[in-house]
Amino acid sequence: MALAFVQWSDSFVLSGGSQVPSGTSAQILNGGATQHNCVVMLIRVFSLTDTVASISSPIGTFSFVGRVQYSLPPNRTDEIWVCFNAASGSPDTATVTMTSGTAWNALGCEVSGGANTAVYQTNGSGSGTSISQSFAGANGAFGLAQVQAVNSITHTGSSTDYGQTAGPWAPSAGGDAAYLAMSGATGTATWTQSSAGNWESSAVVLSVASTLPPRPKGLPAAVRRANNYFKRENGLWEPERGLIVPRVA
Repeated sequence: MALAFVQWSDSFVLSGGSQVPSGTSAQILNGGATQHNCVVMLIRVFSLTDTVASISSPIGTFSFVGRVQYSLPPNRTDEIWVCFNAASGSPDTATVTMTSGTAWNALGCEVSGGANTAVYQTNGSGSGTSISQSFAGANGAFGLAQVQAVNSITHTGSSTDYGQTAGPWAPSAGGDAAYLAMSGATGTATWTQSSAGNWESSAVVLSVASTLPPRPKGLPAAVRRANNYFKRENGLWEPERGLIVPRVA
């Protein structure tokens, strides 16, 4: 089953246009997530050195996926956390606690389709006007990227832009996010910077990995003839000696 975008929203907007203090609960989705859906948090930490210590949320258990600490201003660290199995009811909040008490904002994204695997993509970086963050996964996967540049940026390409007009993911401030429902094994989110300058990005690719046990090769030992004989390739019947081992073609 292909993964599909459901909703995304920003704690900056939902909290009235302010940074959220460490250890404080904030709304990260416009409405409650559907039970068993996947929820991704793109967390902006307003520090180059502080990191997320823990997340508590009625949505469910969030697991750390990856982090990029920008080497360019403004002083921000981006982290990606994922909850694969949203709880029942209408939860839409999360409490994020930092190691050193720095404030935060989070962009929440809900995805349907039973995602159970999240792979952090090596963060991109460069200098110039062209910005590109790649996704590597499989047909039906879902890529989600965030970017920070020193100048204002414009989203381009086939991915779908978040398009916030103010706050930490505002293109006018050099920040943005985009997603791509992948129709192949690779995909790309792209932006154009207003003038040449440094940029960095990070991404996560969600997919559905099979949870079924591997299928054993050959026939089960119990599948044998009732008279304990088996037929050779030359058409003769021979008594069974031990277990029948299927012939390899």
